[in-house]
Amino acid sequence: KSQLEEAKQQFQVGLTTITAVQQAQASYDSSRATLIGDRRNLDNQRPLLEIIVGSPIDELQPLQGQIPLAPPSPAEPEAWMDTARHDNYDLRNADLQWTLAKREIGVQRAQRYPSLGLQGSIGQSESGGQLGTDQREYVVGLTLNLPIFEGGLIRSQVRQATATAQEDESQYRLTLRTTDQQTRDAYEAVISGIAAVKAFKQAVDSNRVALQSAEVSF
Repeated sequence: KSQLEEAKQQFQVGLTTITAVQQAQASYDSSRATLIGDRRNLDNQRPLLEIIVGSPIDELQPLQGQIPLAPPSPAEPEAWMDTARHDNYDLRNADLQWTLAKREIGVQRAQRYPSLGLQGSIGQSESGGQLGTDQREYVVGLTLNLPIFEGGLIRSQVRQATATAQEDESQYRLTLRTTDQQTRDAYEAVISGIAAVKAFKQAVDSNRVALQSAEVSF
């Protein structure tokens, strides 16, 4: 606004052209539009902040003069990706699902194998009278089950278990790639955010000096 007023006064006394006034007017209008958008964004963010903290917000603290912005440690995204692979619950759940699916293949295949069972029973009988008897009987036996023909049922169940395992493997690898990508993006966002804050701070300092110079010139 100060630059626009300066351009208008210089034009009135013949020190500049109408083009300079129009350029200053365009810059002023652009700055006003940016300010309106920033105020609207601030008004939209305030309710979101109230949701996070769980109470109404009357005043906001001003920006600090010095903001400690420490980069992530360790400073390699691969280290954070390794941590995410170990601690990400979605990835661990997908890994367990895949492991269970692979074991289910062996369970279905085992239906073809012979099975050996152990059976035991105890029987007791009593009869009254003077010549009464008390008899107890123990029976132990082994049963061997040898499946000779089960049709295509077992083969079908094995194929189904194999297909499920392949699907779970694909889901695990997709979750793994997604986890790696999200971790790398988050790391890069922190690094770029620190650089952006420093750049904005320098821009504020530069604009403050420019404002002081403009005021002196005015």
